Amino acid sequence: MYTSLSKSRKLPYSPAHHDPRHQELAQMLVHAFGYEEAVEKAKESHWDQVADTIRFWKSQSLRRF
Repeated sequence: MYTSLSKSRKLPYSPAHHDPRHQELAQMLVHAFGYEEAVEKAKESHWDQVADTIRFWKSQSLRRF
């Protein structure tokens, strides 16, 4: 039961090192600045895992089209 609940809460395109806080921060940065600037802002702030999450999302969105 608990595994099905946790799986249903995950985002559909989650990287392997899934962390909800990193994803929330990455979503806010992408919505505010777009993919390219969000990666730069994450690198400036030394948020490497957030930058990796944004890069992963960008690669997933490019593969779909």
